[in-house]
Amino acid sequence: MRGFLGFLGFLGFNAFRTGDYSWLLWFLWFAWLYYFKHLRR
Repeated sequence: MRGFLGFLGFLGFNAFRTGDYSWLLWFLWFAWLYYFKHLRR
């Protein structure tokens, strides 16, 4: 979980640094995937 959050933080930082907000689409996709894979049973 901690590594996953660090990875999302890395994507968010890249989006902020580069101004390329396609990174935020990856952020949302991974968050959605993680939610359905680990929180819904």
